[in-house]
Amino acid sequence: MSKMSTDKNSTGTRVIFGPNKSYFALTLCLILVLFVNYFLYLQLQKLFKENLQERIISMASTAALNFDPNEISKISGPESIGSSVYQETVLKLNHIRQANKNVKYAYILRKTSDPNVLQFVADADSLDPAKIFDLNEDGKIDESDELNSPGDPYDISEFPWLRDEGFNGATVDSDLTQDQWGTFLSSSSPIYNSKGDTTDLIGLDVEVSDFIKITNAALVPYALFVVFLCLIITALTHFLVKTWKARVHVVQELDRQKDAVLHMVAHQFKGPVTTINFTTELLLDGTCGELTSEQKESISTIRTASQKMGAQSEMVLDAAKITLNKLPLNPVPTDLNELFKEVIEEAQNHAKQLKVHMKITLPNQTLPTAMLDRKYTQLAIDNLLSNAVKYTALKSEGGNVDFVVEMKNKTLFFHVKDTGIGIPKAEQDKIFLELYRASNAGKDGNGLGLRVARGAIEAQGGKMWFESEEGQGTTFFVELPLVVVAKK
Repeated sequence: MSKMSTDKNSTGTRVIFGPNKSYFALTLCLILVLFVNYFLYLQLQKLFKENLQERIISMASTAALNFDPNEISKISGPESIGSSVYQETVLKLNHIRQANKNVKYAYILRKTSDPNVLQFVADADSLDPAKIFDLNEDGKIDESDELNSPGDPYDISEFPWLRDEGFNGATVDSDLTQDQWGTFLSSSSPIYNSKGDTTDLIGLDVEVSDFIKITNAALVPYALFVVFLCLIITALTHFLVKTWKARVHVVQELDRQKDAVLHMVAHQFKGPVTTINFTTELLLDGTCGELTSEQKESISTIRTASQKMGAQSEMVLDAAKITLNKLPLNPVPTDLNELFKEVIEEAQNHAKQLKVHMKITLPNQTLPTAMLDRKYTQLAIDNLLSNAVKYTALKSEGGNVDFVVEMKNKTLFFHVKDTGIGIPKAEQDKIFLELYRASNAGKDGNGLGLRVARGAIEAQGGKMWFESEEGQGTTFFVELPLVVVAKK
């Protein structure tokens, strides 16, 4: 069962978008802006990296063309170190490294029967293994400074990209590698013979610290853009909230003045209407002399109109009091059985006159006596039943109205369901507003009844809501907590 209602401020003005919601929307916008810009930064970083990888692959492919696989195959073990082929290979690797200052390591590896182990052939730093050399530049000579010799095993289990793709074509590692000598991106390319076969590959380790710097530098304008955009959004939101508050203040003041005028007019009408009612009663009672039948009929018409005017004045006053949260409640011990008996009898008479079928469902147990404002509680129930009968008859004769009353855990529940004209969906959020009438409701009414009815229920701690479908009918639900008192 859905609950439908409208958001209103203290004057009854309908609030569509308040300051809290504005700042909540601002927070969402700022989060979205940050997310989008971070995503753009990641995309930019990805593009830079892909471009860098393509360049490094191209470098490895070009470097592989400098070597003859038939010559390299002659390098098989430490005994090859002094050969001219070995010296020429090392020299070429040095030239490749010198041609691009970012290439820090250039080396050649050979395929073995173990896919996780390759055989070292040569690198640009290949020297006489017996020569003392502080390779890692840590200021001391130890095992870590030993150079690889031709034929040494080279474990590549930690480099799956090289193991899986190294001999299938030029490739590059997808991840950056960092160590004490810098940040590197590694690539390799097979060295093919004239038949397109290969057993050797060349590897290049390229120092890419500049790439990191460029990427981080690209973040600066994005960061400045984000800050600027956030400031603009914040300033606009603050301006809109300030403007909204000013407009709401104006509307609230207009509502206050309107309510004051309505209250004054209704109050001013009350005295004369009371006088008219009192006088007509005197005339009809014969206190002022006998009247003809025509005179009595005319005075009765005046009395009926005056009583209706008085009821309308009371309704206007009640609506103004509800708007100002000053409804004068007078809780008294109220026998709910008697209350429902009275309102049901009146509603059934009304339904009979308009040829509407009414079904009443009351709880099996006797209803308790509770502390309620009898006047306003009865007014609310009367209004719901009266509307249900009226708008059912407005659709067609022979419609149905169901009135169901339940009692659960000291809480009174009841609903009024009709098969009448229903409320247009686009107008349902306005139905409880002051002086508002649905476009299909006809001309009979003042737009205050439902507002006063709901105000009377809510003022006593209850709730009222509805479900409706145009052309099918409406169901109003009421939930009213009770303070039960013992019957005398």
